[in-house]
Amino acid sequence: MKMTRIATLLSAAALLLGSMNPKADASVIYTWQPVNDKVPNTAPDGACCAFDLWLEVTDEAFKAGSMNYSYYGYPNPGAPIIAFFSSTALMTPPSGNHQPWTWELETDVQFGEYLTGGMYVNDGQVSYYMGGRNQLWTVRDFRADDPSWGCYDEGCSGATGYWVTDSVPPPVPVPEPDLFPALALLAAGLLGVDTARRKRTGTGSLSRAALR
Repeated sequence: MKMTRIATLLSAAALLLGSMNPKADASVIYTWQPVNDKVPNTAPDGACCAFDLWLEVTDEAFKAGSMNYSYYGYPNPGAPIIAFFSSTALMTPPSGNHQPWTWELETDVQFGEYLTGGMYVNDGQVSYYMGGRNQLWTVRDFRADDPSWGCYDEGCSGATGYWVTDSVPPPVPVPEPDLFPALALLAAGLLGVDTARRKRTGTGSLSRAALR
């Protein structure tokens, strides 16, 4: 019984030390934030999935500042991408033997609080291009095997949004000065000066009256 309890404590301690290891693998996650309601940002009635996207990259790739990476189904143990969730599939580069083609991803992006650049995605059920010259991205030629999207024969374009990460602290806004306390202090000072002036004026009048 004591041995079991000791083993449990040792396991918990090992997990705690592992989580505190500064060399433990880290990652940065970007999420897609839609700006308008065009397809595929908004799924039509009957469509299988919403256009929810997130991209997870290694901390090393993020610190490098940019990534030009393509994946076509071959194993890549050192891939800068840990995972990409498209609207219909979770895509992770395999680290083992070659696997049959299931998805395709091409990226040419720059990292920061916002993701900039562009990418092409084909998750086996939907395919699309997305990118932009600044933080705002536009989805182009979105095509879905599911006909309920209405983007099968002719691709849909025009959905906009941006990629942002919550792993990077947002800029701290500089607080605007609060003028009310300063104005109140100034008013109190002026009132005090006026009161003192009136007292001096009143005292002088009484003195002159007493001398008459």
